[in-house]
Amino acid sequence: IALQTLELLVQCVSGDKEMTLSSSDLTEDLFETTEHLFASFYVSLKRNGNIVRAEIHHRRNLPLVLCIAIRCLASLTRGFPEASKLTGADEAHQRAV
Repeated sequence: IALQTLELLVQCVSGDKEMTLSSSDLTEDLFETTEHLFASFYVSLKRNGNIVRAEIHHRRNLPLVLCIAIRCLASLTRGFPEASKLTGADEAHQRAV
């Protein structure tokens, strides 16, 4: 799973809004895997073409834990370039951040 895509989806969750992602950013297989991951934290992802919408169904701590975990992992990859090979973060993304 591309960590930078997960981080974008977390921004969508924390803002409870829609986001446009191309099919190259979020392939069907990646979307299905991510959809299952987020669902285990009571967050549903809906996809309509390139538009992805996140909805929180349980306002307890699990959606927050999901957001914190993904942002921490993304932060670690920016601090340790060798970690990007393990998480799927690419060099261009790291330079942009």
